[in-house]
This record gives sequence, C-alpha cells and structure tokens, in this order.
Amino acid sequence: FRAVNDAMALFSLSEDETAGIWRVLAAVLLLGELRFVPQGREEQAALDNLAAAEQIAKLLGIDVDDFVRSTLRPKVRVGEDLVARQQTVAQAAFAIEAVAKATYERLFLWLVRRINASLVRTARSATNSIGILDIAGFEVLGTNGFEQLCIN
Repeated sequence: FRAVNDAMALFSLSEDETAGIWRVLAAVLLLGELRFVPQGREEQAALDNLAAAEQIAKLLGIDVDDFVRSTLRPKVRVGEDLVARQQTVAQAAFAIEAVAKATYERLFLWLVRRINASLVRTARSATNSIGILDIAGFEVLGTNGFEQLCIN
C-alpha cells in the first residue's frame, strides 16, 4: 500500500487525487458485495442489505436513495415519457456489474492520462508514455481499455 502511494506521489498525483483513487477502488470492490433478492410474485429485485449501498454512496459522494432507486427501478424512455421499470434480480446484478466495470475502466483511463501528463514535461520528453505489454509485444494504442489490461 505504501509503495503504491509513494508511486502516485512520484507521478505528481496530489493527496486529494490519491484519496479519490482509493475511494473509487473501494466503491468498485463494494459493488461486488451488493446482493439482490426476489420480491413479490413478479420476482422484482430488492436490495438484500442497505449497508454496502450506503458505503458505496458515501465513497462516491452520491445520494444512497438515488443510487438504489436507479439500480432497482431505472427510468426508461417510452415515447416522450420517462417510466420507472422494475428490474429482476438478474437485471439488477447485471447493471451493477456494468457499473463496476465502467467505473473501474474510467478510473484506469484517467490514471493512464494523468500519469502520461506527468511524464510530458518538455518537448524532448514528450515521447515518454505508459502502455500495455502483451504477449505479442508492446502496444501503443489510442486508448488502452480495461479489457486490454485483463487480456494481458
């Protein structure tokens, strides 16, 4: 943990940025702790335990009621109207997995850009950047996504 924090400081990440990274990572991990149970005859999803959702909301600085409502009853456009649609357990779990993946991917992309920006200090050092190493060699892609990291 200390070595990672030291590395972040080495790349000129502020204490606020580092704390934000840890908050987002903790929230992503806690998303995996959310459990949904069927409720009613139509097997509508309900949150099994509010504690993890409360922690996630606090870490991300969002309202817990809005977070739970958007997970269990997201609004969809029907014609010109927005209608709340009740999710099944499978749909709610899929949505949370998608949120976790997208959140982690955005953090990863932000961190790559931020580190690359700290490497570019002069015109001469503008060629410094980080990339992804895979079996075939070193790839320099326009955008290295979360999937690329997982593949490698």
